[in-house]
Amino acid sequence: MDAPPIFSELPVQLGVYNLTKRLGVQERSELYLAKQTHVERRVIIEVLRPDAGEEEAARFVATARQRVTNPLPHTAKVLESMVSDGIWYITQELPPGSSLPDRAATEPPTIELLCEIIRDASELYIGAQQANLAVTPLTADSIYLSRLKGNHFLSPVTEGEAYTADMQINSMQQLSLVLSPYVPEGVPGHTRLCTLLDWLYRGYEGQLLSWEVIADTAKTILKQLNPTAQAADLRENVKLHDANSDLRKQNRYRRRMTRSLLLSAACLLIIAIMSQLGRLFVTDEPTELSPQTPAGILARQNGDTVLLMRHPVTINEYAQFLSRLQSMSAENKQQLDTGIPESARDHTPDDWDNMYQSALQGWTWNGRELTLQSPVIGVSYWDALAYARHAGADLPPANLLQQANQLAPSPAAEEWTGSHINGDAVVGDCTVVLSTRENLPQAEYNPGHRKPDRTFRLMRTGSAPSPGK
Repeated sequence: MDAPPIFSELPVQLGVYNLTKRLGVQERSELYLAKQTHVERRVIIEVLRPDAGEEEAARFVATARQRVTNPLPHTAKVLESMVSDGIWYITQELPPGSSLPDRAATEPPTIELLCEIIRDASELYIGAQQANLAVTPLTADSIYLSRLKGNHFLSPVTEGEAYTADMQINSMQQLSLVLSPYVPEGVPGHTRLCTLLDWLYRGYEGQLLSWEVIADTAKTILKQLNPTAQAADLRENVKLHDANSDLRKQNRYRRRMTRSLLLSAACLLIIAIMSQLGRLFVTDEPTELSPQTPAGILARQNGDTVLLMRHPVTINEYAQFLSRLQSMSAENKQQLDTGIPESARDHTPDDWDNMYQSALQGWTWNGRELTLQSPVIGVSYWDALAYARHAGADLPPANLLQQANQLAPSPAAEEWTGSHINGDAVVGDCTVVLSTRENLPQAEYNPGHRKPDRTFRLMRTGSAPSPGK
């Protein structure tokens, strides 16, 4: 029995996106047409089923990371992965044109169009094979057609170690099954296209063909559809070889090389850690400044001297920031909020009045005894980013924060940080990572999300201030 839709009624708001139409169903997710409300941009949202377990959610996030960092030919750009109200989703640009089922409902595909789809899909998978990326088969809902801008596909890249022969077989067979119902009958090229689709599904004389051969055959059929073209035998495109065996050999070689490289890298890493650990926070020793200055830790970051604030931004400091926002000109406020969604430009933390009054009185709030020097909590990434801009500072990268916390432990609160890590998707100016004192677990979060245990600190670049200044 099919699972019920994730959202029983549409439209529905998910983070900063308004979902308006259900486009298709994947194995563990659903596709929706959506509009990013603050910029009026149409996108496609892939939503993970809410009943997915932690392991499945981790694979979903890993898939998003792979898609963002490894764009392939003819694929739509993947923008980000987020979680809102416990629901994970991946956002990607809406490809030009319309999906294959929608196009076929009003205009049956031609032989030329189907051959072009096979040609472009082959180029996509050739790119995946060359990059050694794990992929899934294309579905009809993931194929988009545009008369002016050609064919595009939703990214088939998934989490996994490598491109394999089984992936190639599944992708070829699925593409054949998707396109076969759309083949027009009684028109020039019908038999040749059916032959190519059969090769996709069964191979040729019991052997798996390469994507290069499939692409060349599709191009040959396109040339032959020209009324003046010679109808050469399609078998001339086939270079008989056991591509399946070739892939296995390549994968075995890659695994051997990967193991060797990992062992070598591990040895080098141990040496590097032993020799370079002391340089991570040069000057000579972590320096604590006098109480009259922003007390912090001096470090070296990308060749620059940086000062990482020892403590997160306090409730008192944030209260002054909110007060300045009230008197700030519209022009300055707009500059401060550049790139920040309109829905996230009220930088007042959740339950701010109670938090501030508790800090003034020294009361307990949400299980914490607060003073005006306690870290401000309940802030979103956008709040932290706006405060950092106002202070002329940056949010520290996660790796620097982790090292600093070993020298100067922070309160037991998770902190918003900003950095580019392993090519992860960026939000605003920086990647959003959730940082704690224990091994920096990383996750993509809705940057507008607030919790009563979320705080942040600042980092300043340049020479440290002198005591008393």
